Amino acid sequence: MSVRHPDPNEEVLGQAEAAAKRGEWDRAAAICRSVLASQPNHVGALLLVGIIGAQTGRQAFSVHALTRVLELDPNVYDALIWLGIVDQQLGKFDEARSLFERAHAIKPQSAVPFINMFRGHRMTEADQPLIDRARAALDSGSNTDNDLRLLTYGLAKAYNDLKNFPAAMELYDQANEISARIQKPKGFDRELLTRLQNATISALGPEMLQQVGSGSPSKPTPIFIIGMMRSGTTLVEQILSRHASIHAAGELRFWTQRAHAVIDANGTLKPSAATALAREYQASLKGMANGKPFITDKMPFNYLYAGLLHREFPDAPIIHVNRNPVDTCLSIYMTPYASPPEFAYDREDIAYAYREYQRLMSHWQTSLPAGRMLEVSYEDLVDNLEAGAKKIVEYCGLPWDEACLTPEKNEQPVMTPSLWQVRQPVYKSSVGQSRNYGQWLGALADL
Repeated sequence: MSVRHPDPNEEVLGQAEAAAKRGEWDRAAAICRSVLASQPNHVGALLLVGIIGAQTGRQAFSVHALTRVLELDPNVYDALIWLGIVDQQLGKFDEARSLFERAHAIKPQSAVPFINMFRGHRMTEADQPLIDRARAALDSGSNTDNDLRLLTYGLAKAYNDLKNFPAAMELYDQANEISARIQKPKGFDRELLTRLQNATISALGPEMLQQVGSGSPSKPTPIFIIGMMRSGTTLVEQILSRHASIHAAGELRFWTQRAHAVIDANGTLKPSAATALAREYQASLKGMANGKPFITDKMPFNYLYAGLLHREFPDAPIIHVNRNPVDTCLSIYMTPYASPPEFAYDREDIAYAYREYQRLMSHWQTSLPAGRMLEVSYEDLVDNLEAGAKKIVEYCGLPWDEACLTPEKNEQPVMTPSLWQVRQPVYKSSVGQSRNYGQWLGALADL
């Protein structure tokens, strides 16, 4: 009888997985590389490298690693899923669909292939067999809570695409109830949000915002694209990053993870700490910009720190994208997230968070120097793409580039829930979508 010897690298890879879960991507990748140095075909290390690449904008590394995994073993479910996700990020939706179908054959009850196939295109009557398969999986009674959540969101999207709005809203309600149970057991702390924003407003009032730093002379220059989530920030980034001088960095978490350290609970700014943080951020951009002089950071929640970004980067464009409040909030409610904000599952919580967003944006609009921040209406932009795009590019101080009129041809990866929509020519069907759900809007209608 042969004895199976344990893999000495399993414990090491466990450390890499733990680091990845904490968002310590570079450390996790370094651990994987140490394993691959001695075992170049270690499936576990290759798989984790591929997953890290998919989540950090390193799609080329991801494709290489995941393809190698599937060469070694074509039935590694997670490799099929993540390579499909990367293909979607790169706009290769047909290739992704094939990979998800292969993954579905391995785990027929899993919701992950379904949710990704559903979000990879607009559903039509021709997709009824796929919808029936998803419904059968949902009704099987053998789902984990997460599978139940994803299947419900996926079917809700299908019914929305097919304009069966009552069925869609019933499922969206169910999906949000499941998500709230799984992901926010403590609930949304409205008072905490208000206190934090009060401290920000106190720390960065009009007088403080007149005192700006010298700005970093080094390149690349960041272009901050801010606004409430689901407001159209991805479209603006896709337009700008078609410009020859601009690289898209996507949603960087730097400020949302670090900025709290420079404003104390009493609403006092720590200028030296803010400057040190800005220098660290500027240094981090150099390795991302692909040699281009400008780089976009489209983390929507950077609206929380618009005044701070102005102080530390006085020459950096700040673009605020706003969209119809009800359309925005309904889209928040209808979207499944990997890392959701705690307010995303309840109409009243969403409405409260949106009003707080409006209050803080009003503060920035009245406190920042005139013309410092560009206001962009999503509705105006999709109604007249050329006029809107030219206005944005001019504000950034750049010469016009005709490529900005074809954001759907952008080859840079898209890592947001809008990944299919932004690969299509600009369309207006999402404008006024909330009218289809008027009777179910609840607290959102008051916006």
